[in-house]
Amino acid sequence: WGIRIIIFDYFEIYIEIFNESRQQVNLDGYHLQVGTLDYSLPAGIVLNPGQYAVFPRKTDYFALESTYGLRSNAFGSFNQALPSSGQISLVKADGTIVDQATYGNSAPYPTEPNGSGSSLELISPSLDNQSADSWLGSNGKGTPGVVNSASPQISVSTQYLNLGQLHLAYLSQQQITLQNPATTSDLSVTLASSDSKLTFAQTEITLAA
Repeated sequence: WGIRIIIFDYFEIYIEIFNESRQQVNLDGYHLQVGTLDYSLPAGIVLNPGQYAVFPRKTDYFALESTYGLRSNAFGSFNQALPSSGQISLVKADGTIVDQATYGNSAPYPTEPNGSGSSLELISPSLDNQSADSWLGSNGKGTPGVVNSASPQISVSTQYLNLGQLHLAYLSQQQITLQNPATTSDLSVTLASSDSKLTFAQTEITLAA
């Protein structure tokens, strides 16, 4: 897919994008369009695979850090109020639309992100961000710059792996190893996911002691 629009916040107002490709993406010449806003992204932003970029309404990065714990990956400011519903487009300099996300603050969209501090989060970067079913309200105020809190969880016995973390591991070609902490008995493990797009070649495995 490449670059995806994955989060929107009505409270502090920021937009987050994510590079889900396996290549670096240079955002020079890109701009965000929302309602009457046509915001040119700051020059010099290059996103590595699995990296996020956050574009806030204001340049008060201290407020972003104190509210969300955000410490990096925030760029510029678009200094304009945004409509409570509509479409966000990420567009190249030549007019090519890279991604579009449709959002709202009333049903069928989640109603929690409506100025009360919750952010509207895409459940997974693999989902259609123009569908209301692909969005959830964040746990807490949101997670700009890191994996969305709305991402489903994959259970491995009593341990949990975040789907976003697995996705990042895939992008960076990392290996995830499951280990049996027991020393005297084998451990039977069932792999399952709440995301229908994620399947396992084998769902029942045994980890030797």
